[in-house]
Amino acid sequence: MAKDIFSGSTVKLFYNTDTANRNIISGGNVEIENVATFPVFGVKNQTATIETYDSEYTRAMVGDKQIDDLEIVVNYRPDSVTHQFLDNAYDKNEAFQLIINYIQDDEAGSIEGVMVSGNINSRVISGSKDEVVQMTYTYTPRNILSMGTRDIPPVLRRGDYGVGSNGTLDYPQYSPQEAEGNAFVMIPAADSDNPAGTDLYGIELVSQPTGQTNTNLMITNSGDLRIYARNNSTPWSRVYTSGESDTLYLSKSNNLSDLNNIVTARSNLNILSIGENDTRYMMGSRNLSEIVDVGAARTKLGVQSIAQSDSKYLQAINNLSDIDDAATARANLGIQSAVDSDSKYLKVIDNLNDVADKAQARTNLGVQSTVESDSKYVPKTTTINDIALSGNITLSSTDIGSLSIINNLSDVPDKAQARANLGIQSTVDSDAKYLIKSNNLSDLTDLALARANLDVAKTGDVFLKVDNLSGIIDRPAAWLNVRPQGSTPLAGDPVNDYDAATKRWVENLVGAGVTGPTMNGVMNYGVGDFHLRDSRTYIQPYEVTSDGQLLSRALYPELWAYAQMLSPIPDADWLNNPQTRARYSTGDGSTTFRVPDRNGVQPNSIRGLFARGDYGTSGDNGRVFEASAPNITAGIATDLNGKVWFPWSSPSGAFRTAGDGQTFRPDSGYSTGGQKNVLQLDASLSSGVYGRYGNGDNILPRSFVGVWVIRASGGFVAANTSWSVNNADSSLPPVNTVVTGGKVQSKYKVGVTDNFSADFYAQAAIGNGITEARIEAHGTNSAVMRFNSDGNLGITGEILPRSVNGIGGAYNPVVRKLKDQQSTDGSKSNYLSLLENVDCKVTNYIFTRIETGIAEYSWNFTRSDGYNSWFSMRSDNTMHTPLGQVSIQGSDVRIKENFEPVQKGAWERISKIGICEYTYKSNTIPQRGYLAQQMGEIDPLYVFEGGQAADDSGNEFQILNVNDKAVTADLITVVQELQTKIEDQQEQITQLMAMVHAQSISITELKNK
Repeated sequence: MAKDIFSGSTVKLFYNTDTANRNIISGGNVEIENVATFPVFGVKNQTATIETYDSEYTRAMVGDKQIDDLEIVVNYRPDSVTHQFLDNAYDKNEAFQLIINYIQDDEAGSIEGVMVSGNINSRVISGSKDEVVQMTYTYTPRNILSMGTRDIPPVLRRGDYGVGSNGTLDYPQYSPQEAEGNAFVMIPAADSDNPAGTDLYGIELVSQPTGQTNTNLMITNSGDLRIYARNNSTPWSRVYTSGESDTLYLSKSNNLSDLNNIVTARSNLNILSIGENDTRYMMGSRNLSEIVDVGAARTKLGVQSIAQSDSKYLQAINNLSDIDDAATARANLGIQSAVDSDSKYLKVIDNLNDVADKAQARTNLGVQSTVESDSKYVPKTTTINDIALSGNITLSSTDIGSLSIINNLSDVPDKAQARANLGIQSTVDSDAKYLIKSNNLSDLTDLALARANLDVAKTGDVFLKVDNLSGIIDRPAAWLNVRPQGSTPLAGDPVNDYDAATKRWVENLVGAGVTGPTMNGVMNYGVGDFHLRDSRTYIQPYEVTSDGQLLSRALYPELWAYAQMLSPIPDADWLNNPQTRARYSTGDGSTTFRVPDRNGVQPNSIRGLFARGDYGTSGDNGRVFEASAPNITAGIATDLNGKVWFPWSSPSGAFRTAGDGQTFRPDSGYSTGGQKNVLQLDASLSSGVYGRYGNGDNILPRSFVGVWVIRASGGFVAANTSWSVNNADSSLPPVNTVVTGGKVQSKYKVGVTDNFSADFYAQAAIGNGITEARIEAHGTNSAVMRFNSDGNLGITGEILPRSVNGIGGAYNPVVRKLKDQQSTDGSKSNYLSLLENVDCKVTNYIFTRIETGIAEYSWNFTRSDGYNSWFSMRSDNTMHTPLGQVSIQGSDVRIKENFEPVQKGAWERISKIGICEYTYKSNTIPQRGYLAQQMGEIDPLYVFEGGQAADDSGNEFQILNVNDKAVTADLITVVQELQTKIEDQQEQITQLMAMVHAQSISITELKNK
């Protein structure tokens, strides 16, 4: 059909749920039924009007294309599958492709149409009782996938491009000189283009016009497995298999263990072995214990040993007990010992019993002894000083001429004389003369002399251990004395403002624009970096405009950390001085901070700023300068009287003359004559820069206008995206080939040497259907944790202390350890768990006894004193404890075999059994019973081995148990035999009693005769 005008009757409307489809004619296209109106599709350009400063006209700039909404109007049928699809797409807001085929020319092999991708954003139903019900769907296209004339793809048949080829006559292999499209090809061994010399099979991908080399990935059909590849710019290259690579390269999994010469490798890398490092350097974990000459080291540091300090200074904990000469110390302090005081003074506790001469003391006190009083005074009087003793009276010392005991010498009339008589002194005198204990030597009059007498140092002159050298006066000098030779090691990277920076931190800051560790593959520009953006229309999510606004410290912690490095100023200073507004401020002092106003947005800020260098000094950093320019000067002449006249000579500087007259001098009468010249100043005459744009308050260099922004976040921000680390093959490797995805690696290096690292990646063996997510940790040793797509988790080493909750149903195990992890020593041991506290521990595992082949599930119970107990269940259907086999056995005939008559001699066996009393070593409860060794001597059937224990020397042995059932059976036999004998004896007794009774009757009859 020739291309000509056509009507809308040929138009068809299709949808396709495959949004990745790019073929306008696709098997996934579904025609929409009962389309009622012609679908109108429109595209237009957005136009922006731009004002230009040097033209009276405006310019129109064509922008992005805009796709109009498209209405799909159908004669609505609720049972129509296509109408139901449109309803569901609207209800679920699902995207789909819409294809409009305007005309299809099968003869020309072309089609005219449009294919877009989008969503239905509205749905309206209309109609009446006399009209067809219609549904109008408003479809919003997001992208135009195809528009215009497209070729109708031909039908692909088996054998075309090698699809379905099997080498038969019907479907021979596809061996073109150059494929016209992507194909499965075979390059014969004899072909000059074959690099292998044997038939190659593979794929050929076409991405260039005919005449250029295509891309191939080929594999040998027979013989050694070899892979070859090329693209349109690179000739054939050999791709080595894993087996070939293993012979050429070092295997990553071997961790360099396959190096031919480790010593040479270390020499090439200029590194030392662990042993060489340990020999050459001191290790921090050993706390300087490797120092060869400790005394010399202390001398270089200007410190002394603990022994030296202990011998030189008094230790607080000793409470002065370590004074060498206590007597001299007391003499220096002007105090005396307790012995001296006891011998010199009366002790309160002795109540004057320690007075040396009591008679003299009484004389000094003017008192009498009891004997003297009794001999001098009558025992009883009726009056005292003419005062009758008929009632209670009060007598003073004046009345009786003596001191009252109850007054405790307070009524001594002359206390000073009394103290002199007693040879004692007052409290005031003692306080003035002696040191008071509660003052803790603070009442010493000359502390320096006291310390010198005791040979102790002043507190401020020595360092206390608890002060951690906090009293150093000249810290820089002290640091120079104690710092290590060479570079100074730091504990870690800086955290606070004035922390020292490590070399690693500085390198990361300079090299990557961030502080701390870096991450390859992520754009991570420096926080605080400022630059121009084109417009405020769109600012990157990790940036903020430099408008002098307040920001939250919590929302922008990285930018606040950067601002603190620049010493932000108080916000009041920032607001009061526009020249400081290129700096950060501390905001409200606690929750906010302010960014520089480089865009001149805030009130009174200077507008239209651009940046310049600091001349090599930071004195003006952060200062905002007003516009300035070199001063314009000029000169004119005056006469001697100071009158200004037009200069007769050429003007200088920015002045120039205008007009056609001539210059002149003033005459003697100061007449101006016929002057008509005018003196003018116009800087634009010297340069067109002056006066441009009518600018009167600024100096504008050549520039363009944008918006200053600041990098506020150092993290990687990408909305609605994910971060991937991928590996890829152009074709699927052979079955059982182990392949890995891209790795995410975290590594710590010391110099050029890896210290430790961790990897996260995906791994699978082609064809087995299981994918592993693997986490590897590498340091002095290595471990791998695997989480498989079948739900299994594999962990080497110990599991963290967390509870494990099983999921997946009643018959799925929570903990599983399989037979491929058993030991290879013949016992097939497989350890499962360990549980312990300070008093005991329990181990849980299975093993097989080599000597018997019996498998056991065992628990080993170990007490804190080292005593071991064993519990087990065995494959011979027995249970065992440290006290022997647990006798839990059924007696059903169906579980027994090998029946034999009972051996005779039960009486004899039972009679040999010895009974004794005892206690078990693990249990102090008294027991009564028999010994298995003795029972075994009586009858081997009485005993059997079962259970495991250890003797006092720790030697393990099998416990000998008593077969209680065998003993019980013999006891039953003995009882049965006894019962038979008793019955026989009872019968004999009965007979004897009858005989006795008969004789008794006979005797009675004889007596009666």
